[in-house]
Amino acid sequence: MIAYLFPRDADAVRARAKEAGDSRIWAGIHYEMDNQAGVNLGRSVARKFIAWAEIDGSQP
Repeated sequence: MIAYLFPRDADAVRARAKEAGDSRIWAGIHYEMDNQAGVNLGRSVARKFIAWAEIDGSQP
């Protein structure tokens, strides 16, 4: 969602999100499959909100 709202910074935002997820694996808090599930859920939610924003006219 943040990458969508700030497209100029999208690569940096995605890199920081990946690092945050990876750090939880390194710390032994989660497994990779947990990260993947979180990424998939986050992308699904973001797609839904972006679609709503485009339909209601709040985004060009």
